Amino acid sequence: MVELQHVPDRPAWTCSACGEDWPCEPARAELRAEQSGSYLTLSMWINMVDAARDNPRAAPARLYERFVGWTQQ
Repeated sequence: MVELQHVPDRPAWTCSACGEDWPCEPARAELRAEQSGSYLTLSMWINMVDAARDNPRAAPARLYERFVGWTQQ
């Protein structure tokens, strides 16, 4: 298992390595390399719920696309 370099900085959910919204493109590549299929999607759902708790005013549709939508591609 490789240590991920692009990890979330909570509660803002920005990337601790590059400052972009997490999961940034490098984080997505790292996550795909570590997880696949349903496990990746479930993991990102959990992160989305945590992000929603940390940012209750965030738009649900935006959070879904950011955290889960890309796992279906």
